[in-house]
Amino acid sequence: MSHLIAILLVAAQLSFAATATCGDTPHRGSLKIELVDNNILLVRGVCLSTLAGQQLQYSFTAKKSGSAGTATSSQSGYFISRQGEALELCKTRLNSQQGDLFRFSLKIYDQNGEIFVVEEKFEVL
Repeated sequence: MSHLIAILLVAAQLSFAATATCGDTPHRGSLKIELVDNNILLVRGVCLSTLAGQQLQYSFTAKKSGSAGTATSSQSGYFISRQGEALELCKTRLNSQQGDLFRFSLKIYDQNGEIFVVEEKFEVL
């Protein structure tokens, strides 16, 4: 399935969003991946909460491997949740070429130490 997603991204220049659910947590994360220009991927990590005013922490990691080598980019920080409002937590732009494999991970930690994880991988064909 991830190969199909990569084909759609490259061939049709569509955007893609990955969302995961984890138990009864009031905080949901998603990764929005979009091909911009010819070979640039724009990746955004977003959190949507049903509770306002909670201090949360996030960490985002992007890993790329391909013929040009490997690269890893990480971001982390704190934010205050807003009820019903999607907050953009992180954003990165990555060069891509045919054969590159990308792995993205967004983790959101609540005040109780519970974690919400979204992971996605795909290959540029």
